[in-house]
Amino acid sequence: MISVAMTTYNGEKYVLKQLASIYNQTRRVDEVIICDDCSKDDTVLIITNYIKNNNIKNCKLYINDERLGFIQNFWNCISLTTGDIVFLSDQDDIWETTKVERLASLLMKNSNIKSIFAEMRYIDAHDSYIKYNNHHGNGIIPTIKHLFDKKYYNIDYKEFIKTGGYQGASIAFKKEIFDVIKHFDVRGKFAHDVLINFYASILNGFYVTKEKLTRYRLHSSNTLGIPLYRRRDRVDVLLESIKICNELKELTTYCKCKDTSIDFENINNYIDSLINVYKLRVDNLRGKNLLGQLVLFRYIGFFSSLKTFIGDIRDILF
Repeated sequence: MISVAMTTYNGEKYVLKQLASIYNQTRRVDEVIICDDCSKDDTVLIITNYIKNNNIKNCKLYINDERLGFIQNFWNCISLTTGDIVFLSDQDDIWETTKVERLASLLMKNSNIKSIFAEMRYIDAHDSYIKYNNHHGNGIIPTIKHLFDKKYYNIDYKEFIKTGGYQGASIAFKKEIFDVIKHFDVRGKFAHDVLINFYASILNGFYVTKEKLTRYRLHSSNTLGIPLYRRRDRVDVLLESIKICNELKELTTYCKCKDTSIDFENINNYIDSLINVYKLRVDNLRGKNLLGQLVLFRYIGFFSSLKTFIGDIRDILF
């Protein structure tokens, strides 16, 4: 059974196109769960009319009694799904017609895959394709695996933490992994999809496919994710990464009580080492310390790529 978990908030401008793309798949979904976070526009009315006008029986709309924020709203929405496979859906993207068929097939045929991310194309507010310059780990970083490996490939937890940027809008996962972590407290956390994908990577079950199956919309009102027309400050990104790493350590502590077969101590040691490198990078960038940055080359394995290391040097110099 295939479920879609969609959250909405003031999404009247695009939500109809997203719903249409979900219900225009080559493989039909079994249920769509929508949780609206107290929209103040016509989002709820548009969804209600779409369900009624198309005589849709497998879509349930829940309206929160109070604002939860997108992370808690998504977490609750996923909890309401009943499928074995769950697709996450933002309110403003467009799915390619083969998205469900392709990702569901990979998840069902390969028992090793617990969560899978599909590459994306980028569109603007008018549905036109745009070129996006990948800065600081937003979207897929062109790693060696991505450039030369098969159409889909595994990302281990070390590579996942270093690269990140695998937007929930383009993932599907087996509900069984969420059931392990569903009671984890996500209040104040960075993002729901990071937690899900990280846990999958711990199980050596996080995969990426090169197939571009989501049209990810970039516009001025994106809640979170890839920024539009904005180059992010490297120090801000590193401080954000430190926060995420600490949250991932919280998750490993939680999971340790659930599964004693995983070496969580080794995972946390790696995260601690990564945090230390991030802090040194912040100090070097803030202090314009070129020598300190060059010394960090011995820790190049903690950088997402050589390009990232060179990028730090560029920002220190210029």
